[in-house]
Amino acid sequence: MLKKYRFLNALLFFAVILCISCEKGEDMINVDSTVYIPNSGLTTQTALLGESVFKLGVYKAGINQKDARVTVNMGVDQDAFTAFLATNPGYELLPATNYNIPSAEVVIGGEREDLNIRLTNITENTFTGKKYVLPISIRSTSPEAKMNAEKKVAFLYFSRFRNAYESKYKMYGEVTSDAGAITKIDEVQLPVSVSANVLEITGPVAGMKVRLAVMNNKVVITGAPGSEIYAIQNNTAKGESTYAGSFDPVYQAYKGAFKLFYSYMLNGKVQQVAVELSFTL
Repeated sequence: MLKKYRFLNALLFFAVILCISCEKGEDMINVDSTVYIPNSGLTTQTALLGESVFKLGVYKAGINQKDARVTVNMGVDQDAFTAFLATNPGYELLPATNYNIPSAEVVIGGEREDLNIRLTNITENTFTGKKYVLPISIRSTSPEAKMNAEKKVAFLYFSRFRNAYESKYKMYGEVTSDAGAITKIDEVQLPVSVSANVLEITGPVAGMKVRLAVMNNKVVITGAPGSEIYAIQNNTAKGESTYAGSFDPVYQAYKGAFKLFYSYMLNGKVQQVAVELSFTL
Protein backbone atom coordinates (compact mmCIF):
# COMPACT_ATOMS: atom_id res chain seq x y z
CA MET A 1 0.00 0.00 0.00
CA LEU A 2 2.88 2.35 0.85
CA LYS A 3 4.43 1.75 -2.57
CA LYS A 4 1.09 2.60 -4.19
CA TYR A 5 0.90 5.97 -2.40
CA ARG A 6 4.51 6.75 -3.33
CA PHE A 7 3.71 6.01 -6.96
CA LEU A 8 0.62 8.27 -6.93
CA ASN A 9 2.58 11.09 -5.27
CA ALA A 10 5.25 10.81 -7.94
CA LEU A 11 2.63 11.04 -10.68
CA LEU A 12 1.12 14.13 -9.04
CA PHE A 13 4.54 15.74 -8.72
CA PHE A 14 5.34 15.21 -12.41
CA ALA A 15 1.88 16.50 -13.39
CA VAL A 16 2.47 19.73 -11.46
CA ILE A 17 5.90 20.16 -13.06
CA LEU A 18 4.37 19.59 -16.51
CA CYS A 19 1.67 22.23 -15.91
CA ILE A 20 4.24 24.78 -14.74
CA SER A 21 6.39 24.04 -17.77
CA CYS A 22 3.41 24.54 -20.09
CA GLU A 23 2.60 27.90 -18.49
CA LYS A 24 6.21 29.02 -18.87
CA GLY A 25 6.13 27.83 -22.47
CA GLU A 26 3.05 29.96 -23.16
CA ASP A 27 4.78 32.96 -21.62
CA MET A 28 7.59 32.55 -24.16
CA ILE A 29 5.20 32.56 -27.15
CA ASN A 30 4.59 35.88 -28.84
CA VAL A 31 2.09 36.30 -31.67
CA ASP A 32 1.69 39.78 -33.14
CA SER A 33 -1.69 41.51 -33.03
CA THR A 34 -3.91 41.06 -36.05
CA VAL A 35 -7.05 43.18 -36.40
CA TYR A 36 -10.02 42.24 -38.57
CA ILE A 37 -13.77 42.65 -39.10
CA PRO A 38 -15.56 39.29 -38.72
CA ASN A 39 -18.60 40.54 -40.67
CA SER A 40 -16.49 41.61 -43.61
CA GLY A 41 -17.65 41.45 -47.19
CA LEU A 42 -21.27 42.08 -48.18
CA THR A 43 -23.77 41.53 -45.36
CA THR A 44 -27.49 42.31 -45.36
CA GLN A 45 -28.73 44.59 -42.58
CA THR A 46 -31.91 46.39 -41.56
CA ALA A 47 -32.17 49.95 -40.27
CA LEU A 48 -34.45 50.98 -37.42
CA LEU A 49 -36.92 53.72 -38.31
CA GLY A 50 -35.82 57.12 -37.05
CA GLU A 51 -32.41 57.02 -35.35
CA SER A 52 -30.43 54.09 -33.99
CA VAL A 53 -26.89 52.88 -33.39
CA PHE A 54 -25.44 50.09 -35.52
CA LYS A 55 -22.48 48.34 -33.87
CA LEU A 56 -19.81 46.93 -36.16
CA GLY A 57 -17.55 44.53 -34.27
CA VAL A 58 -13.77 44.84 -34.67
CA TYR A 59 -11.57 42.04 -33.34
CA LYS A 60 -7.94 41.61 -32.36
CA ALA A 61 -6.03 38.32 -32.28
CA GLY A 62 -2.58 37.74 -30.79
CA ILE A 63 -0.68 36.44 -27.76
CA ASN A 64 1.62 38.23 -25.30
CA GLN A 65 2.05 41.49 -27.18
CA LYS A 66 4.16 44.15 -25.44
CA ASP A 67 1.24 46.58 -25.78
CA ALA A 68 -2.06 44.68 -25.76
CA ARG A 69 -4.09 47.83 -26.51
CA VAL A 70 -4.47 48.67 -30.17
CA THR A 71 -6.17 51.80 -31.50
CA VAL A 72 -7.87 51.08 -34.82
CA ASN A 73 -8.73 53.95 -37.15
CA MET A 74 -11.75 53.24 -39.35
CA GLY A 75 -13.94 55.06 -41.84
CA VAL A 76 -16.00 55.05 -45.02
CA ASP A 77 -13.90 53.66 -47.89
CA GLN A 78 -14.78 55.32 -51.21
CA ASP A 79 -12.06 53.44 -53.12
CA ALA A 80 -13.29 50.09 -51.85
CA PHE A 81 -16.83 51.02 -52.90
CA THR A 82 -15.66 51.91 -56.42
CA ALA A 83 -13.94 48.54 -56.73
CA PHE A 84 -17.04 46.84 -55.30
CA LEU A 85 -19.29 48.41 -57.97
CA ALA A 86 -17.19 46.88 -60.74
CA THR A 87 -18.57 43.44 -59.88
CA ASN A 88 -21.74 44.51 -58.06
CA PRO A 89 -23.55 47.06 -60.24
CA GLY A 90 -26.75 48.67 -59.04
CA TYR A 91 -25.68 49.53 -55.50
CA GLU A 92 -25.45 53.10 -54.23
CA LEU A 93 -23.51 54.67 -51.39
CA LEU A 94 -25.70 55.29 -48.34
CA PRO A 95 -26.38 59.06 -48.32
CA ALA A 96 -24.48 61.08 -45.72
CA THR A 97 -27.82 62.30 -44.35
CA ASN A 98 -28.58 58.76 -43.20
CA TYR A 99 -25.51 58.08 -41.06
CA ASN A 100 -22.68 59.55 -39.05
CA ILE A 101 -19.74 58.06 -37.18
CA PRO A 102 -19.17 59.90 -33.86
CA SER A 103 -15.63 58.54 -33.48
CA ALA A 104 -13.53 56.79 -36.11
CA GLU A 105 -11.19 55.33 -33.47
CA VAL A 106 -11.81 52.00 -31.79
CA VAL A 107 -9.53 51.08 -28.87
CA ILE A 108 -9.26 47.31 -28.40
CA GLY A 109 -7.83 46.18 -25.09
CA GLY A 110 -9.21 42.67 -25.11
CA GLU A 111 -10.62 40.68 -28.00
CA ARG A 112 -13.37 42.94 -29.38
CA GLU A 113 -14.70 46.47 -29.47
CA ASP A 114 -17.40 48.10 -31.58
CA LEU A 115 -17.43 50.94 -34.05
CA ASN A 116 -20.63 52.88 -33.40
CA ILE A 117 -22.43 53.97 -36.56
CA ARG A 118 -25.42 56.22 -35.97
CA LEU A 119 -28.18 55.71 -38.54
CA THR A 120 -30.33 58.81 -38.95
CA ASN A 121 -33.43 60.00 -40.80
CA ILE A 122 -34.55 56.48 -41.67
CA THR A 123 -38.11 56.58 -43.01
CA GLU A 124 -40.46 54.02 -44.55
CA ASN A 125 -39.43 55.32 -47.99
CA THR A 126 -35.65 55.50 -47.48
CA PHE A 127 -34.89 52.19 -49.17
CA THR A 128 -37.68 52.15 -51.77
CA GLY A 129 -36.09 51.28 -55.11
CA LYS A 130 -32.60 51.64 -53.61
CA LYS A 131 -29.72 49.30 -52.80
CA TYR A 132 -27.71 51.30 -50.31
CA VAL A 133 -24.29 50.14 -49.11
CA LEU A 134 -22.03 51.64 -46.48
CA PRO A 135 -18.39 50.47 -46.96
CA ILE A 136 -16.40 50.62 -43.71
CA SER A 137 -12.72 49.67 -43.65
CA ILE A 138 -9.78 49.50 -41.26
CA ARG A 139 -7.47 52.36 -42.25
CA SER A 140 -4.62 52.13 -39.77
CA THR A 141 -3.63 50.92 -36.30
CA SER A 142 -1.55 52.32 -33.47
CA PRO A 143 0.78 50.79 -32.45
CA GLU A 144 1.16 49.24 -35.87
CA ALA A 145 -0.52 45.84 -36.08
CA LYS A 146 -1.20 43.37 -38.85
CA MET A 147 -4.45 43.64 -40.80
CA ASN A 148 -6.24 40.64 -42.21
CA ALA A 149 -6.51 41.75 -45.83
CA GLU A 150 -9.48 39.46 -46.49
CA LYS A 151 -11.40 40.83 -43.49
CA LYS A 152 -10.52 44.47 -43.72
CA VAL A 153 -13.66 45.93 -45.34
CA ALA A 154 -17.33 45.52 -44.43
CA PHE A 155 -19.98 46.37 -47.01
CA LEU A 156 -23.14 46.98 -44.99
CA TYR A 157 -26.13 46.55 -47.29
CA PHE A 158 -29.19 48.14 -45.72
CA SER A 159 -31.94 46.35 -47.61
CA ARG A 160 -34.98 47.68 -45.75
CA PHE A 161 -36.28 49.44 -42.65
CA ARG A 162 -37.59 47.76 -39.52
CA ASN A 163 -39.85 49.06 -36.80
CA ALA A 164 -39.12 48.82 -33.09
CA TYR A 165 -41.38 45.77 -32.65
CA GLU A 166 -39.50 43.62 -35.13
CA SER A 167 -37.40 41.01 -33.37
CA LYS A 168 -37.20 37.29 -32.70
CA TYR A 169 -40.21 35.84 -30.87
CA LYS A 170 -41.20 32.55 -29.32
CA MET A 171 -44.79 31.72 -30.27
CA TYR A 172 -46.81 29.40 -28.07
CA GLY A 173 -50.54 28.68 -28.12
CA GLU A 174 -53.23 26.70 -29.92
CA VAL A 175 -55.82 26.63 -32.69
CA THR A 176 -59.30 25.32 -31.85
CA SER A 177 -61.65 24.17 -34.61
CA ASP A 178 -65.46 24.28 -34.64
CA ALA A 179 -65.44 20.57 -33.86
CA GLY A 180 -63.28 21.14 -30.79
CA ALA A 181 -60.05 19.72 -32.22
CA ILE A 182 -56.98 21.46 -30.81
CA THR A 183 -53.70 22.01 -32.66
CA LYS A 184 -50.76 23.19 -30.58
CA ILE A 185 -48.50 26.02 -31.74
CA ASP A 186 -44.90 26.04 -30.51
CA GLU A 187 -42.39 27.73 -32.79
CA VAL A 188 -40.05 30.66 -33.32
CA GLN A 189 -41.25 33.58 -35.43
CA LEU A 190 -39.25 36.27 -37.20
CA PRO A 191 -41.84 38.93 -38.11
CA VAL A 192 -41.23 41.45 -40.89
CA SER A 193 -42.02 45.17 -40.58
CA VAL A 194 -44.73 46.60 -42.81
CA SER A 195 -44.85 50.11 -41.34
CA ALA A 196 -43.94 51.93 -38.14
CA ASN A 197 -46.50 50.00 -36.09
CA VAL A 198 -47.38 46.95 -38.23
CA LEU A 199 -45.72 43.53 -38.29
CA GLU A 200 -46.41 40.58 -40.55
CA ILE A 201 -46.18 37.03 -39.17
CA THR A 202 -46.79 33.55 -40.55
CA GLY A 203 -50.22 32.08 -39.77
CA PRO A 204 -51.18 28.51 -38.76
CA VAL A 205 -51.90 27.50 -42.38
CA ALA A 206 -49.12 27.17 -44.96
CA GLY A 207 -48.92 30.37 -46.98
CA MET A 208 -51.12 32.36 -44.58
CA LYS A 209 -49.81 35.78 -43.56
CA VAL A 210 -51.21 37.69 -40.58
CA ARG A 211 -50.70 41.40 -39.86
CA LEU A 212 -50.48 42.86 -36.36
CA ALA A 213 -51.11 46.60 -35.97
CA VAL A 214 -50.11 47.95 -32.54
CA MET A 215 -52.34 50.83 -31.44
CA ASN A 216 -51.95 52.13 -27.89
CA ASN A 217 -51.01 48.65 -26.60
CA LYS A 218 -54.00 47.11 -28.38
CA VAL A 219 -53.47 44.94 -31.45
CA VAL A 220 -55.67 44.92 -34.53
CA ILE A 221 -55.30 41.66 -36.47
CA THR A 222 -55.98 41.36 -40.21
CA GLY A 223 -54.96 39.20 -43.13
CA ALA A 224 -52.05 40.32 -45.28
CA PRO A 225 -52.53 40.79 -49.02
CA GLY A 226 -52.96 37.31 -50.50
CA SER A 227 -54.56 35.91 -47.35
CA GLU A 228 -58.00 37.50 -47.74
CA ILE A 229 -59.64 34.09 -48.27
CA TYR A 230 -59.08 33.26 -44.60
CA ALA A 231 -61.17 36.22 -43.35
CA ILE A 232 -58.72 36.82 -40.49
CA GLN A 233 -59.99 39.09 -37.71
CA ASN A 234 -59.77 39.78 -33.97
CA ASN A 235 -61.73 37.32 -31.84
CA THR A 236 -62.94 39.58 -29.02
CA ALA A 237 -65.25 36.84 -27.76
CA LYS A 238 -62.15 34.99 -26.54
CA GLY A 239 -60.11 37.99 -25.43
CA GLU A 240 -58.58 41.29 -26.42
CA SER A 241 -55.34 41.20 -28.39
CA THR A 242 -52.67 43.29 -26.67
CA TYR A 243 -49.00 44.23 -26.70
CA ALA A 244 -46.87 45.18 -23.68
CA GLY A 245 -43.17 46.00 -23.68
CA SER A 246 -40.47 48.64 -23.39
CA PHE A 247 -37.69 49.79 -25.69
CA ASP A 248 -34.25 48.35 -24.97
CA PRO A 249 -31.37 50.53 -26.27
CA VAL A 250 -29.01 47.54 -26.30
CA TYR A 251 -31.18 45.49 -28.65
CA GLN A 252 -32.52 48.60 -30.40
CA ALA A 253 -35.98 47.06 -30.18
CA TYR A 254 -38.96 46.66 -27.88
CA LYS A 255 -38.69 43.77 -25.43
CA GLY A 256 -42.21 42.58 -24.83
CA ALA A 257 -45.00 40.19 -25.71
CA PHE A 258 -48.04 39.96 -27.95
CA LYS A 259 -51.15 38.20 -26.66
CA LEU A 260 -53.29 37.44 -29.67
CA PHE A 261 -56.85 36.19 -30.06
CA TYR A 262 -58.09 35.91 -33.62
CA SER A 263 -60.11 33.69 -35.92
CA TYR A 264 -59.94 32.61 -39.54
CA MET A 265 -61.94 30.49 -41.97
CA LEU A 266 -60.69 27.19 -43.34
CA ASN A 267 -62.85 24.97 -45.56
CA GLY A 268 -65.91 26.89 -44.48
CA LYS A 269 -65.27 26.38 -40.77
CA VAL A 270 -64.18 28.88 -38.13
CA GLN A 271 -60.79 28.32 -36.50
CA GLN A 272 -59.96 30.18 -33.27
CA VAL A 273 -56.38 31.07 -32.39
CA ALA A 274 -54.99 31.98 -28.97
CA VAL A 275 -51.22 32.55 -28.97
CA GLU A 276 -48.51 34.56 -27.23
CA LEU A 277 -45.38 35.89 -28.92
CA SER A 278 -42.59 36.60 -26.42
CA PHE A 279 -39.33 38.46 -27.15
CA THR A 280 -36.47 35.93 -27.07
CA LEU A 281 -33.19 37.74 -27.83
